[in-house]
Amino acid sequence: MKLIHTNPNVKYNESFLEDTYRMATYTSFNLGGKTELFILKMHLCIEEMFEKIIKKSFPYPNSILKSELSFSQKHGIIKAILYRDDIALMFRDIDLLNKIRNELAHNLESQKYAQRVSELDTNLEISSGFELTPESLNLLQKRYQCLYGSLLDIYSQI
Repeated sequence: MKLIHTNPNVKYNESFLEDTYRMATYTSFNLGGKTELFILKMHLCIEEMFEKIIKKSFPYPNSILKSELSFSQKHGIIKAILYRDDIALMFRDIDLLNKIRNELAHNLESQKYAQRVSELDTNLEISSGFELTPESLNLLQKRYQCLYGSLLDIYSQI
């Protein structure tokens, strides 16, 4: 079975085929990829909210936003603007989401993913790879949807 279309004029060695198979394996979502997709999209939604808060909080926000800050740097700015003891856990959860997302985005086989997930909530169970069990994914989704709702509320009050 051919994994990809190959050029008949090129002699492919076993290493090439192994690398191709590895790429195909790692670029497909595990078990439908629902967990991976949720984490990546929620990370993006929170980053967009950070940018909205920055735009509302500074007289000339472009000087900040045009500097191509990382998520972590934007998080630091938002924390400096909004921090209160009653929302400290929200900042912790955002930091953990960023760490979990970084494990997904920068490691094909993460040694720290399970540790990061359990730092967030010891009740979350991984079924395989990066995929949480359906019950755990539901808990994760509710947690971050509530967190995003809190950010929306804070944004509306600025």
